[in-house]
Amino acid sequence: MSTTPQSVVLREVTAADIAGGASAVNLGDRTTEARLDSLLRKMRSGKRVFLLDWEGSKVPRGVVIDGKEIAWTQNSMVTSTERKHIGTYERTVEYGGASGEHHQMVIYM
Repeated sequence: MSTTPQSVVLREVTAADIAGGASAVNLGDRTTEARLDSLLRKMRSGKRVFLLDWEGSKVPRGVVIDGKEIAWTQNSMVTSTERKHIGTYERTVEYGGASGEHHQMVIYM
């Protein structure tokens, strides 16, 4: 099993995306959209929000967000390769999909 994330899709979610509610964001399926609806409402002003999808290891090690490389995610904290706290996350899919290796999280920076 590879520890490097595969099929990585990173998308920044902005206030314009959710101006009409989270349902205005097309995430691919209604179940995911419904689960993310409450998360997206938690956006605080000044926070950047990213939706990250990938296949592989539960930890998206090596993914670069806003110039910072992820080394570890645990207890809702995102840590960079420089051992600095760079954000928080909420996991929305864990071991999903046909492969059982699909993961998704919302990252707040």
